[in-house]
Amino acid sequence: GTGVGAKHGVLIKGATDLELAHKVTTVVFDKTGTLTKGAPTMTNFLHLTQKYTEKEIFSFVATAESGSEHSIARALLEAAEDRGVVLSSSPQDFRAAPGSGVICLIDSHEVVLGNLEWMKENNVPLTTFREGMLKEGTTDIFVGVDKELCGVMSLEDTMKPEAPRTIRLLKELGVECWMLTGDNEKSARRVANAVDLTSYIAGVKPEEKSKKVMALQAEGRVVAMVGDGINDSPALAQSDVGIAIGAGTDIAIQTANIVLIKNDLLDVLTAIDLSRTTFQRIQLNYMWALVYNVLSIPLASGALYVSYGIQIP
Repeated sequence: GTGVGAKHGVLIKGATDLELAHKVTTVVFDKTGTLTKGAPTMTNFLHLTQKYTEKEIFSFVATAESGSEHSIARALLEAAEDRGVVLSSSPQDFRAAPGSGVICLIDSHEVVLGNLEWMKENNVPLTTFREGMLKEGTTDIFVGVDKELCGVMSLEDTMKPEAPRTIRLLKELGVECWMLTGDNEKSARRVANAVDLTSYIAGVKPEEKSKKVMALQAEGRVVAMVGDGINDSPALAQSDVGIAIGAGTDIAIQTANIVLIKNDLLDVLTAIDLSRTTFQRIQLNYMWALVYNVLSIPLASGALYVSYGIQIP
């Protein structure tokens, strides 16, 4: 089974992992980089201050994100580069909260970058911001400098073309599908609607993903988690079957039980179907072995000789 999986681009790390996959009743998906391509681009910038120019704000953002490999950080750095921003310093006292944002000092300025809740946690006033200012369904990165909200950067990601079909086929197999994401409700709802998912939770922190997986397991479900990032690793470890996207981070790949080498979501179905087919064949082999033994042992013991005088050599 594991050898056949490898030929089809599905790396199954052990026989136990292969065995558990056929029992899966619920599959939990991460959003960014799993259901979507994980290559967001900035589509809008909302300038909310007169104190700093747009280019100065992008300079703060690029400096704060200069050491990150996250897809959102890459998108912000590309947007800054498009505006001709040149990094002139390094962030000091840098602190990151996975799924929320970062805070650091840049040239003695306190820079806070992240989601809306992260702004509130770091006492950045939101008096200049209104919900209706932003397009629905985007991932929004708020920028605060010295306790002033300076701007909002809106990003959009592209759906993987195979994602809707993957969800539909899993449902046809009787597998329930969930989505967990750290993004806002509107962004999560846009993706969920696109793939016909009714069960999803937005604004989830990395440690909360593993707790949700645990809660599903407590209901008696066998849970598979599909993810690609560092933030997904606790949930991948907690799940009964952790499935990592091959293009994901090293820690996600190391934590997972199964790796989708081709980065194709349809290979989630390949893994489950391979496991089910393998164990159906094992059960069939057991049945034929039982039938063979039930018939052959009495014959070898001379049952036909006693009744009919026929002896099997």
